[in-house]
Amino acid sequence: MPTTQILLALDGSQWSSAASNVALDLQTKLKDSALTGLHVVNVVTASGNFLKDLPGRLGFEPAVVSEDVEEAAAAHGRRILGTFKVDAETAGIETRTILEHGAVAERLLHHADASDLVIMGFKGETEQRFPGQGGGTAGTIVESCPVPLLLVPPEASVVNEVAIGYDGSEGARHALSAVRRIFDGSGITVHAVFVTPTGAGAEVLDQVEEGLTGCIVRKHVILDSNVRDGMKRAVEETGADLLALGFRGMSTLKDFFFGSTSEYLALAGGTMVLIAH
Repeated sequence: MPTTQILLALDGSQWSSAASNVALDLQTKLKDSALTGLHVVNVVTASGNFLKDLPGRLGFEPAVVSEDVEEAAAAHGRRILGTFKVDAETAGIETRTILEHGAVAERLLHHADASDLVIMGFKGETEQRFPGQGGGTAGTIVESCPVPLLLVPPEASVVNEVAIGYDGSEGARHALSAVRRIFDGSGITVHAVFVTPTGAGAEVLDQVEEGLTGCIVRKHVILDSNVRDGMKRAVEETGADLLALGFRGMSTLKDFFFGSTSEYLALAGGTMVLIAH
């Protein structure tokens, strides 16, 4: 049985398409991994039980709709998974797919429990249909995902170089553990970044080098009193495709590690963000 189980959330949006490309790219780079594509149909037909159907009728997921609307949504989901399956087969990659009905975040988190990595877009179908209103699902997943979560912007397609924000904190160690689990042994370049106003404490980056013996580790000390600005500059200077961060950092970092999906976007720009609890 593959040791690394990758779960890919698919909804047919441009973010989902980018996430699919990234997942397929990682599948070719990582040893002993398995990739599953998941689409959640967030509508159902009425059950006939007033109390059970009430949340869906009030607008909560899954929404209660007519049988025709539900079947159209399910058919749309099957097409999305079919396209993913064809893309994977074209790339010579074996995958499996899951189509489920329910609330998107709840079903995704359910399957995340049996996974080692979840990949999804920063935003999705809601943002594509109603600009400015998307990103809510990603925000919910960030708070509760039990495994590392890779958020993908629409410009992304491959992972060649990784940056990790590292300060020796518990959150940073979680990020290092996630990078080691996913990339160690791949030979990929990992840029270990420490932001400090004075340069003091940079020896903490030795922990990254010691923890990633199967990667090429390059250490970077960024002189900046603003962690967010320093990390953003590091991503730009290293040209990293992916930025790995812990969900919680030291006290000086807590306002950033982490607040919202919009903050990840503000920091990373067109770079993927791997978030580890």
